[in-house]
Amino acid sequence: MSAKLCIAVILLTSVLQAAEWNDPQTWIISVKALPLKSDQRVIGYRAKIISGSIISLTKIPPGWDFVLHNNENWITDISASIRVGAAAFDPDGSKDNFRDFMVIRKLKMPAEFKHAPFDIHFEINVTTDFEHQEWISIPLKDLSIERSAK
Repeated sequence: MSAKLCIAVILLTSVLQAAEWNDPQTWIISVKALPLKSDQRVIGYRAKIISGSIISLTKIPPGWDFVLHNNENWITDISASIRVGAAAFDPDGSKDNFRDFMVIRKLKMPAEFKHAPFDIHFEINVTTDFEHQEWISIPLKDLSIERSAK
């Protein structure tokens, strides 16, 4: 491949990636308020995004496993869990790890196409002793969903 063609491909790829990131339907997700007690640690989370897909995860901590299903029907599921206890988030670490941690794209279709309205179901898995776990639902009102400015 010639040098000019390589440069053209690289530039085109960069422009397309920038256009995708600046898509008006691209949003950054944060958790505004985590309902954690001082002795609770976050050991996992799961989310279902309806009429949306995940573009990227901006915070992937060491010692965590992730499973992502970015389905063609615009219903996306993600789950994450710790591999070792030391990877669990304490209340302070949780605030940082759930700030601007996910970038999504909302489905935008013409009105004549029927589709489910956009929604996110988000839950965190917490523990105090690593033996007993509790799933806590985070309501949509406690999520910050802001347009990507990048």
